[in-house]
Amino acid sequence: MYLRATRSNAGTSALLILFINQITTIPGVYVTAGRMLWTLARDHGFPFSHIIGHISRATRTLPLSASCASS
Repeated sequence: MYLRATRSNAGTSALLILFINQITTIPGVYVTAGRMLWTLARDHGFPFSHIIGHISRATRTLPLSASCASS
């Protein structure tokens, strides 16, 4: 698809490198945003802090409600 759009091998390679970079960094961004929101909610600095500021009992380390709210 990229080769048809760019009609060059160099352009295809550059776009694929950018695409692979995005795939590997996006999950880290979501985790970071969820943990930052959880930290803010834990200190009662965000609306609905009683819901967002808790750690999931199922995972014991993941602020699941904060991660879902931040996405």
